[in-house]
Amino acid sequence: MGVGLAALVLLFLLVDLSELTLTLDRGAAAGVAACLLLLGVGLTLSALRWRLVLGLGAPFGFLWKLYLIGWFCSMFLPTSVGGDAVRAVGIARSGLGWGTGFASIVVERFLGVAALFFVLGIGLVVAPAVFGDVLAAVTWSPRWWWAVAGLFVLAVASIVAIRAARRSDPLRRMAREVRQLLGRCRDEPRRMGAALLVSFGVQSVYVAAWALLASGLGLDVPFGAFLLFVPVVSLAGMLPVTVGGLGVREGAWVALLYPFGISAADAVGFSLLFYLCGVGIGVVGAVLFMTSGLSDPEVGRSVEAS
Repeated sequence: MGVGLAALVLLFLLVDLSELTLTLDRGAAAGVAACLLLLGVGLTLSALRWRLVLGLGAPFGFLWKLYLIGWFCSMFLPTSVGGDAVRAVGIARSGLGWGTGFASIVVERFLGVAALFFVLGIGLVVAPAVFGDVLAAVTWSPRWWWAVAGLFVLAVASIVAIRAARRSDPLRRMAREVRQLLGRCRDEPRRMGAALLVSFGVQSVYVAAWALLASGLGLDVPFGAFLLFVPVVSLAGMLPVTVGGLGVREGAWVALLYPFGISAADAVGFSLLFYLCGVGIGVVGAVLFMTSGLSDPEVGRSVEAS
C-alpha cells in the first residue's frame, strides 16, 4: 500500500495542479453514471465467462458474488487483478477444489488478455496515426538484461513449484484438478469459443466505460484512441507493482494522453475518477462479503449432485 501511495504522491509532485481543468458538472455526472453502469455490466459478463470456463454448472449468482467480492479485495492487493486469489479461495472453500479454482481463473484471465490484444489490434487498424503519435511522444530504452533477469526468475520459480508439487499431497491433488479442468476445456471447444466471445464483450464494455467518462469530462480524445489505450492501461495495471494498480494506471494515462494536449493533471484526475467509480462497485462487493461471506458449501454439494 505504501508503494501505491508513494507512486501517487510522486505523480502529484510531478504534475502542475494549476493545469487541472476538469469540472464536475452535469456532463461529468452523466459520464460517472455511465461508467458505473458499464462497470456493473462488465463484471456480470465476467462472471458469465467464468461460469463457461468452469463448466460445472456452478450457480451464476454465486460466481457473480465472488467476482464483486474479488473486485473489492483487489483494491487492497497487488495488481488490478489481485482479487483473483480471493475468488480462488471462495471456490475452494465451497468444495470445488483449489486446483479447479486456480485453473479456471488462469484460463479466464488468459481469455481476457487474448481479448485485450484483439481490441488492441482493432485499435491499430482504426486509429494507426494515434499509435504513431504516442510512440513519437514516449521514449523508452529497454535493456537486454531485463529480459534475462525475468526469464531467470521465471525458471527458478517453475523449478521450485514443480519440486514442491511432487512432494506435497495437496499440491498433487491440486495438479490433478487442474488437469481435469483443462481437459474439459479442450474437449468442449464450443463452450470455450463462447467464453472468448463473452471476453471480447467484457473488454468492449470497459473501453466504452473509459470513453464515456472521458467524454463527460470534456476530454477531446477520439473513440478509436481508447481501443488502443485501454488495453495498454489494463495490461499495465496487471503488473505486480502497486496495490490495485494504483499509480501505474495514472502514469500510463499521463503518457498516452500527452499527444492530445491533455495536461498531466487532467490525465491523473481522469484516471483517479475512474478508480473511484470502481470503488463504488467495490462497495457492493464489500456488502455482499459482510452479509453472505465468501464461501457456500451448498454450491459444492449441488455440483456433485448434478
